[in-house]
Amino acid sequence: MLDFCQKRRVFCVKLTLIVTCTMGFMSAEIGITTQGNGAWREHPATLAHVNEQRGITLQKLPSDRLVVGNELQSEAAKLKPHLEGLTLKSKIKVIHDWFEPQLQASGIQNYCDDDSSHDESFLHPVVREAVKALTRGELQLRNSIGSATEHGKFKPIEQRLQDADELFVQRGEEFQQALEGVYGQPIDKKILRAALRLRGGKTRMTTDYDGTLTNDKLVMREMNGLVDPTLLGSGLGDPLHGDDRIHFKQVFAAVWRPLLLAFPEIFEEGGESVPFRDGVGELLQYAIEEGLHPVVDTTNFTPFPQAGLAKLAKESGLFNVSDIPVHAVNTDGLYGLNAALKGDIIKKAALDDNAVVFHLADSHSDGPALQAKNVIAFYIALKDGKFATDLEREEVNDPQLLHFEFRDGFEALAILQEIFFMRDLVDRYIMEESKPMRGRRYATQFASPAI
Repeated sequence: MLDFCQKRRVFCVKLTLIVTCTMGFMSAEIGITTQGNGAWREHPATLAHVNEQRGITLQKLPSDRLVVGNELQSEAAKLKPHLEGLTLKSKIKVIHDWFEPQLQASGIQNYCDDDSSHDESFLHPVVREAVKALTRGELQLRNSIGSATEHGKFKPIEQRLQDADELFVQRGEEFQQALEGVYGQPIDKKILRAALRLRGGKTRMTTDYDGTLTNDKLVMREMNGLVDPTLLGSGLGDPLHGDDRIHFKQVFAAVWRPLLLAFPEIFEEGGESVPFRDGVGELLQYAIEEGLHPVVDTTNFTPFPQAGLAKLAKESGLFNVSDIPVHAVNTDGLYGLNAALKGDIIKKAALDDNAVVFHLADSHSDGPALQAKNVIAFYIALKDGKFATDLEREEVNDPQLLHFEFRDGFEALAILQEIFFMRDLVDRYIMEESKPMRGRRYATQFASPAI
């Protein structure tokens, strides 16, 4: 793991790259260069120097002063005139003048350096109290899921999936032979098994946001191979958050939460700037119209995905954004502060509707979604993504896992259409199986779905 100083150095480089991408500064002008081994080092030309050249003069916070809550919002009011007329990336560049003094005053440096015990006595008392409040929000969700598990509230969903798998073992080949005339070719066993898992009750869709619905590779390509951190929301501070974001709650309390309170519009602008994968609008429209009650589950900040989805809804006219709740990191920290909460959020979605769930995801950070496999009918993972690799490895030891892969929204939509069409065929077949000549007469009554 990188130590804090290394993380901070990388973090500052990411922020200074913003100017390169938006205002045409050369790397030498903003004080960044690369060493032969690819490591970054800073030149004397600092951020303050760049701001001075642009006519922006800011009074930096003393390193021993922590600004929180309303006080930060008051400071923000002084800063806002300097932000008018700037691009999104330039605004964040200016705000960065607050970042390092805030980190120093909060005690995050010593806390992160103490990797063995993460002693919270290093943290400023205000930050410690904020962390406690955020932890209470996490425990509220975890305790509710724990209580539901203890009282057997997930049993009906688990039994539904178990019954479907038993039916597949007992009659899968029969269903294949009887229904293959609909397609004119053998039926995919995975599609049939997934279809059986959706029978007999409600189904709900949960999905990750960044990299799953959005096209991060397109962002990288447009930025000449450099990920623009302002387009990644909470990912901007990943070098500080630690492996699996173990320090995220502390960094959030010290820096991100005050900035969210002071500048929610900055994160909204960032969310509106990220492109979606082709077909995502159609995928969400289908999920809503089919009564799948889609929910977005992300460790990004709430204004970021909400603004992106609102823009997509407005521009495409395919769905109403109010039909897609977002579980993300908000100023109360109720969701998403810990990536491990993803499994609990998925379970909550299942419990709310007494429904089986299917989940879309792309990366290692979605790994905790596997903790909800007892309520998940199948996963849909980004092709060649790290989550797909994780699933392939897990399936070797757990044959109950089932997943499909997609590259864009249209492919995910096609997978769902085929599965739901197959579910309806099986339902009809089972209803009519006692009638004479059910096989040939039944199979010719239907056409394949339009995909």
